Amino acid sequence: MDIIVQIEVWATFNYYRDYWEVNPFNPKNNNNYTAEESGLPTAVNSHPSAAKNNFFRAVPKKNNQEIVLKYQKKYVDKLLSETLPYGHILYCMDNETAVTPAWGEYWSTYIKKRAAEAGRSVETTESWNPWEVDHEQHLNTKEHPEIYSFCDISQNNMQKQQTHWNNAQKYRSELSPIRPINNVKIYGADTGKYGTTRNGLERFWRNIFGGLATARFHRPPNGLGLSETAQASIKSMRMITDEMNVFKCEPNNELLSNREDNEAYAFANPGKEYAVYFPKGVQLILT
Repeated sequence: MDIIVQIEVWATFNYYRDYWEVNPFNPKNNNNYTAEESGLPTAVNSHPSAAKNNFFRAVPKKNNQEIVLKYQKKYVDKLLSETLPYGHILYCMDNETAVTPAWGEYWSTYIKKRAAEAGRSVETTESWNPWEVDHEQHLNTKEHPEIYSFCDISQNNMQKQQTHWNNAQKYRSELSPIRPINNVKIYGADTGKYGTTRNGLERFWRNIFGGLATARFHRPPNGLGLSETAQASIKSMRMITDEMNVFKCEPNNELLSNREDNEAYAFANPGKEYAVYFPKGVQLILT
């Protein structure tokens, strides 16, 4: 169906607060280890951004909690037994994580090793929590192509207007080697708290015109999901991708003169194809 799936291997929020209360990895919910043996808490009342659950420090470079790691591997092995037969799946280690970089490094390496043993080559990344993509946590993906073969900067979709564009373009320009940059969550809906519907639509279009690999609206209420408004933008974007070879185009605002912040965005294959996005619309006079 030409659909690419990005999986979160460890759904970060499932290991905190009410979700941890019923999580089978919680020592009180299984017979494989106790809290004392595992070093895991039976209650974690803090937000995931505080990264207080030792579950994410079980790897050898941190706490080396072998009894926990044993079952973490079993979980990942089961996951891979379902996914490795297919070649259209991307692997993201976490969701908006703030944990030690050693955690994602371990699991990315583990998954690639298991894939190689099965005769597969897979693509991996990490999803960091900070909104600022120049934060040191994002560097763990950005500066380590040997660990992560693509990047996810979904949290940049908390940013607005020109800042949203500038941050993504700076990140993109500093990637070496260049790698796909994904946005699996675009925030912004009048029903939510991370910007308006207009913000969400603008973020979607700037991501495509900015040369990023994916643009997906986040679920309601904080995103547009597959609402009629979202579908209209997706269909319009498909009209462009049907007519243009966007993979030959680059962000190219230098082609625009007298441009104000967030007024217009261009991408082009100079001499062959051009497209311009006007967030607020425009009246064109052609001469």
